[in-house]
Amino acid sequence: MENSEYPPQAEATSGEAPYVATLARLHAELKPEFYLETGVRHGASLSLAHCPAVGIDPIPEITMPLAEGVRVFACTSDDFFDLHAD
Repeated sequence: MENSEYPPQAEATSGEAPYVATLARLHAELKPEFYLETGVRHGASLSLAHCPAVGIDPIPEITMPLAEGVRVFACTSDDFFDLHAD
């Protein structure tokens, strides 16, 4: 399902390395114990988390497999922090 409010161009980046490759390298090197991501869209970068993780997006369209322990909240980040964050 494509949402015209969030066109694919909204995820365009620039630079030498794709952002997902950069995040994959950071996950491999840092091995975070917890990961939080706002704006998960299809879950490409959230799928890199192999630890407990939270993804926040008002209209998530997850198409990537996510690890066990990864939760996605369909809300704005303001609502998440007001209603769900400890």
